[in-house]
Amino acid sequence: LAVAYVTAGSRLGAAVLRRRLTEAGVDPMPAFFAAGKAESGWHEICAALDAIPQESPRAEQLVADVRHAYRCFEDAATTARQEGTRAYG
Repeated sequence: LAVAYVTAGSRLGAAVLRRRLTEAGVDPMPAFFAAGKAESGWHEICAALDAIPQESPRAEQLVADVRHAYRCFEDAATTARQEGTRAYG
């Protein structure tokens, strides 16, 4: 559920940025943002999260897992930056 939350949130964020880039007349669109739309299941994920008591061990584990997932993204970005890699094309 934690990974679903992070990846669906990322897709939603990318969609917002893609819309803003389009509105700003960016052409060509950077490859990362040019990808087709994907159904994220965001509402279902939020409903599943809402069903978990906030102070429960499950909620605490989800928070820890989400933080770990964000650290993985951060580590990948740091590595790409150090290698001079452009992750978005």
